[in-house]
Amino acid sequence: HFKIRGEKNWGRAAALIRRIDEARAAGIDVSMAQYPYTAGSTFLHVVIPPWYHSRGVAGLLAALRGEREAIKRDLATRMDWENFSQSVGWEKIFVSSVVTDKNQPCVGKSITQIAAERGHPDPADAAFDLLLEEELAVGMISFGLDEGDIAAIMRHPAVSFITDGLMSGRPHPRAYATYPRILGRYVREQGVLSLEEAVRKMTSLPARKIRLHKKGVIAAGYDADIVIFDPDAVADTNSYDDPRVHPAGIEHVLVNGVFVVESAALTGARPGRVIRD
Repeated sequence: HFKIRGEKNWGRAAALIRRIDEARAAGIDVSMAQYPYTAGSTFLHVVIPPWYHSRGVAGLLAALRGEREAIKRDLATRMDWENFSQSVGWEKIFVSSVVTDKNQPCVGKSITQIAAERGHPDPADAAFDLLLEEELAVGMISFGLDEGDIAAIMRHPAVSFITDGLMSGRPHPRAYATYPRILGRYVREQGVLSLEEAVRKMTSLPARKIRLHKKGVIAAGYDADIVIFDPDAVADTNSYDDPRVHPAGIEHVLVNGVFVVESAALTGARPGRVIRD
């Protein structure tokens, strides 16, 4: 499980791809999944080292109350885990969702901004307080990926495309626009991939990888899951500040042969089902 994250890790795409290729050459079925943005999204509690998480929810909350200095030392001195506070910095970690009404004003602000507003000299205290107040239910968006790495990784034949989206609060724009962004920005505008290769990475490649045997291609006996788009117009139209905006250029979407989007409008039909096997 490899990740490239943070200013200090920029330019590691080539090394990562070499390791993937070595494993594949040795017969290991290794693949990658990618979304085309320079920010990621997860839950804010990942900023706390995993050895505190191992205590369970109650134990983690207790540590945030009673072991702050120990946690801060680990944040400052250890990089043997995915240390967001060091790899991207508190100023690039933004709150994307909270549960309580009290903390709704924090959504869209960086941890550094929240710390300044609350009078905390150390941004870690603002993060800890917010996690305690929300009982860990805080979403985050963190900036720190490299645009050049995005294009380099995207070209690799073993890369599939994903949204990896969380829908609460003010979500990452990838939840609404990952595929239109690839088709518009990276296929049409930049020529990073051909249209055919981009579609393969969105459909048949991931379907084969996760063994969805009746999905991923248009063929007799397969589920009729079809997206019809205009390659000259498809584009992402949302942003980090306004993520819940539908893309341009998507004309029709069919799920199991039923229109769920027709002439760029939702039909209200819900013919899909959760796949559990």
